Amino acid sequence: MRAPRSICQSERTILLVFATTSLLIIFKCFDDMFTIMNITIKDVDEPVFRKFKAESVRKRMKLGNALTNAMMTWLEKEQGKKKVKKHFLDLKPFDWGEGTERSSVEVDEILYAK
Repeated sequence: MRAPRSICQSERTILLVFATTSLLIIFKCFDDMFTIMNITIKDVDEPVFRKFKAESVRKRMKLGNALTNAMMTWLEKEQGKKKVKKHFLDLKPFDWGEGTERSSVEVDEILYAK
């Protein structure tokens, strides 16, 4: 078995520059994906905020990360609501209760003066 050859100083420098450049490129990509902001939020319900903060501490999350997760969850839920499109043909008949059997006829009499 051959002993590994040692790297000279110039090769070390090249490897270090390459590794550093690679990391900088990776961080730049992540920086473009996630912009971190410092914000102030007004009109937050204090008891709710305290519970939210306590839960983030229990889960060992930074408050900003917990808030980001909560906002993403809320947005996904809201976008899911908008995607649900009901069609008229999906409506099912239902019973209006006792004494409403002639409602349609009575409405026609009022509207069309029959």
